[in-house]
Amino acid sequence: MTGEIQIIIPTSGKGGRTIVEEVYAYTNDNENKKVVLKITAKINSIVSIEPEKAHLWGKVGEEVKETIIITPRQNYEFKILDMIAANGKSIDYKLEKLENNSFSLVISNKKKEKGTYSDILFLKTDSKLKPALRINIFGNIK
Repeated sequence: MTGEIQIIIPTSGKGGRTIVEEVYAYTNDNENKKVVLKITAKINSIVSIEPEKAHLWGKVGEEVKETIIITPRQNYEFKILDMIAANGKSIDYKLEKLENNSFSLVISNKKKEKGTYSDILFLKTDSKLKPALRINIFGNIK
């Protein structure tokens, strides 16, 4: 008797790496009740985000900002259709298309008093493989 096994392995955030996973299959074969399947796969990277997170550290009254470069990998080009912050109270953000199919995302602090904060910026794309990008933002204003 033969059968089919379908295995789904989440690969989000693992682009450019090789992953190794073990899966156990239980059978009705008395000599091989449990079979270990070892899966090795190289995961293609769809996008480069440099740096991956924004750190807005500075002093009250200073201009505090960070520029993140978003570059679709070759054969995975996409457009960024929309951006929304989870909170948005302490940040401003602006996206600019660059000549090489990359995007420049400038995230600026707008907090006027001392304190820390975090936020998440979600970028909606037209890519079926990567319909959304997530940028974590950490602020520390002294």
